[in-house]
Amino acid sequence: MSEIDQVEILGGGLRIPRVSELIKEVTEKHDLGVHLNGDEAMCLGSSFIASNYSQQYKVRQLYLTHKP
Repeated sequence: MSEIDQVEILGGGLRIPRVSELIKEVTEKHDLGVHLNGDEAMCLGSSFIASNYSQQYKVRQLYLTHKP
């Protein structure tokens, strides 16, 4: 946990106060980032992923990576 600088929350869990409290307790961070509208971010990300697989829409390929 000492290597975590910031915590950003996305999705509906943000609306549940107890979820925010638990995350703060576990990560020992007092400020949680809520810079994005969680619902919009999830929809936008899903649409980008779906566009990669679509043969009807021609879009620039979007590459998603995960850093362990």
